[in-house]
Amino acid sequence: MAARNAAFTLVEKRILLDLVEKFKKVLENKKTDAASCEQKREKWNQVTKEFNSHGNITRRDAKQLKSIRKEFVEKNVIEKFFSHS
Repeated sequence: MAARNAAFTLVEKRILLDLVEKFKKVLENKKTDAASCEQKREKWNQVTKEFNSHGNITRRDAKQLKSIRKEFVEKNVIEKFFSHS
């Protein structure tokens, strides 16, 4: 069984939210056709690559980043975060 990863820090959350905002048009597209799904997959790979390029962060994979973003959406964190920036 794999060890649990470290919790996301505030810096990591900010980086992720900024990247999601940058690619919002594709990532929040409601279409589920093959082309749209491929675009989303490519953007998540790009988000992951950019996220992991920052210093002093725990490396994450796309699945982990999607999961925390989903949690943000469910808790309305994104709207609250950007309204106070």
